[in-house]
Amino acid sequence: ISSAREHALTMAVTGLTRDGLTVREEAHAVQAMLDLGIEASAIARATGRTRKQVSTARKAARLSDDLAHATVDHDLTLTDLAALTEWQHDPEAVELLTDAIGRGQLAHTLARLDLTRRERQITARTVRELTAAGVKCIDQRPHWSGTPCELDGLRSVDAPPGQQFTQDTHAQCPGHVAHVEVTIYPADDEDDEHVEVAITYGCANPAAYGHPTRWAAITTSPPADDNDGDADDELTHAERATQAQRRQEEAAARAEAARRQERSDLIRRNKEADAAQQVRRQFLRDCLTARSRHQDMTAYALHQLLSREGTVTAWLSDWAGRDRVLNEILGDDPITTATAATGPRRLVMLWAYVAAAHEHAMPRDAHRDTNRRRADYLRHLEQIGYVLSDVEQLVITRAYPDDNPTDPSTSDTDDQPAAPGTAQ
Repeated sequence: ISSAREHALTMAVTGLTRDGLTVREEAHAVQAMLDLGIEASAIARATGRTRKQVSTARKAARLSDDLAHATVDHDLTLTDLAALTEWQHDPEAVELLTDAIGRGQLAHTLARLDLTRRERQITARTVRELTAAGVKCIDQRPHWSGTPCELDGLRSVDAPPGQQFTQDTHAQCPGHVAHVEVTIYPADDEDDEHVEVAITYGCANPAAYGHPTRWAAITTSPPADDNDGDADDELTHAERATQAQRRQEEAAARAEAARRQERSDLIRRNKEADAAQQVRRQFLRDCLTARSRHQDMTAYALHQLLSREGTVTAWLSDWAGRDRVLNEILGDDPITTATAATGPRRLVMLWAYVAAAHEHAMPRDAHRDTNRRRADYLRHLEQIGYVLSDVEQLVITRAYPDDNPTDPSTSDTDDQPAAPGTAQ
């Protein structure tokens, strides 16, 4: 048995060092050795890989054939394949990932899926807590009108018009329901991660449980009295006032619904931007050791400094706000890292400072603005090999709607000339 294992190890090591081996074949070679009982540390020593790489290969070997087929024509790493295995039993995620692989946006989609999974975990925990308290939770968010209906749009049958239900006054209704929506705002350069849990209470079927709308008129009429015309006029005036108030409330409800939809769209885009930032920052760290990119990186950095680009000069003078993102790119002590660099690597460190300046000036909602400095920075990253996410592409599209950055009629007054290494 020992000789068989040694023979298998020899063959696997030979296979792993063979030219043209795909990452999936590498993963299966590692798994074959593990199946024979060879320890990960022994595989690492024999193949020149780290134990972490062996562990990644083992995870990648579990990738399903269907999802692996989508990766055949694309240059993915073992880490990519290992990440895919976490989602291979989720049909919706598989569809998104398959599309992302074809567009070169796998990292962006994985980051968004991870954020969504965390939000779902918090949602599930909140739903369990509400259910334990006797509240039924539903997937559809209640609206101002219709079914299910928000409590703000309803009142008790014996309450005066305008006095809406509250969570407590409606709690005993059989139709009492709640909808949970969780939004995670990842940490940025200034704030730590924030989790927002929004609970909307409503009634599942207002008509069935006898709830009039908030401003519905009370139908009970006083006895007719021909001699009391003034009272009739006064009642009519009160009814008109109630109707006017109801119309105002309905208009406000429509405006609120539009505002919520706009906010929902903004949150979705911001989530995409947060996920893109994670991928982009990793790309920046990888660039420090990617020699094929260094010439374009240093040309860009020198142009930014020599032209006194506004984003960079503002950041260099902001001692209080510049350290966090720079630490993320260069490590815990960026000044020591940069000054200790030798030869051409010093210029690469200079590029890291320039990139940190632009990252610091890139808010999560940059997609809402027209800003050519941000767009030119993203174009530079794309030119040196970064794959833009859709929301990052939107930053460029807003800045250059006609894809003609040299047109002076669309230039901002404070724009700088594009730097070398920036796509034109």
